[in-house]
Amino acid sequence: ITDPSSVVDQTLPPYFIDTATFPNANIDSIGDRFPYIINKFPSVPCLLINYDGTDTSLATIAHALVCFGHNTTISSVVLDGDTMAVADWTAAYGSDGDIRYTYITFTTPADIAIDAAIYANVVISDIYEDYGWKNKVAVPRAAIDAIYSLAFQHTSLGSSGLDHYAFGVAEATANKSMWACINAGGKSQATTIKYIEGEICSSFPMICMAFSGGGYGPYVIDRRYKTPRTQLTVGQFPVIERSSMVSESPKSQLYNNFTVKYNYEALDDVFLGAIKRTPLNSDFCMASMKMCGNRVMDELESFHIYNEETATDVVDWMATHLSLPYYTVEYTCFPSVMFDLYLGANIEITDPDFGWVDVQATIVKLSYQRGRVTMGLIVWNYFYSIGGSSRDSNSPDFSSSYTEPGKG
Repeated sequence: ITDPSSVVDQTLPPYFIDTATFPNANIDSIGDRFPYIINKFPSVPCLLINYDGTDTSLATIAHALVCFGHNTTISSVVLDGDTMAVADWTAAYGSDGDIRYTYITFTTPADIAIDAAIYANVVISDIYEDYGWKNKVAVPRAAIDAIYSLAFQHTSLGSSGLDHYAFGVAEATANKSMWACINAGGKSQATTIKYIEGEICSSFPMICMAFSGGGYGPYVIDRRYKTPRTQLTVGQFPVIERSSMVSESPKSQLYNNFTVKYNYEALDDVFLGAIKRTPLNSDFCMASMKMCGNRVMDELESFHIYNEETATDVVDWMATHLSLPYYTVEYTCFPSVMFDLYLGANIEITDPDFGWVDVQATIVKLSYQRGRVTMGLIVWNYFYSIGGSSRDSNSPDFSSSYTEPGKG
């Protein structure tokens, strides 16, 4: 058995600074990978790739690599903490075969020290980027688009290896605005699929990735989309019978204090924004606190979320999915389920054995074997009678017994 990702994954991006391409690069930059920008990024660390200064002599030439690609706009450059005048630098574009990159030339190289801290504010332009050996693709601005672009261009999957239907469904529900600066001035060996699943999906926890018969693609777990794909009853077509025990999520995995930090500023290494959900502003957190006491989840520090709207959506998702227990269960179904439903679909399930009548559930597994399909569900029974994520219902008032963590 082989993990498909180990076969198709590639280093992201597969280009690094070497002496063959950049014979006059700063020795500290050798081996660093090209920064790869998605959408935009406010403080991209730049690397000296053509520089003749030393500890004892001033430079007569100074070029700094900004990022991979040509479709870029640089709005400002910061040198050692101070924004440079526009007249003091120029954006330029270079290439070495299929490798395309953006760099900065400095008007007065003598002002650039060998250990200078150089940052650029970069926006990827609204044009198509031609990667030579691959097709042109639209510039991604949001999470699902970025995942598609990365998987299409920087794995060996190609178009035929991607689940286009899954991408279409996910795009309609979870295409949240994002930015990224991948391998910013580092020697890390980040690979595309590991970056998608380990970094992007961490910032957007409702997005999951899976290899299926249709290829590699995303699916979204989000019970807030309440329009059911279908209504199913155990013992009636197409659901034959329950094939597993019903498991309740452990209370050790429940939380009622959530924080999402966003709008990362690399220059000062600080997050400029934060959104919280606690028992003071969420019905779900309030009910969770009564059930299991104050439970604080580790802060989500997102390097991909830059606006309040997206951060609010993510923290609301956390409050509406991670605060109360849920059930997991599997059912044996007829093969038609494989064609009529999909991972991430919200359905309503009726199971007389547990008194469930049209209870909302999300499909997280579809597996075919020997003429039968196993359908795995997350059942949101505890959430069934609580609506909204703000404190707008007639829930009991626990606020008098709640103290926000860190405030005594």
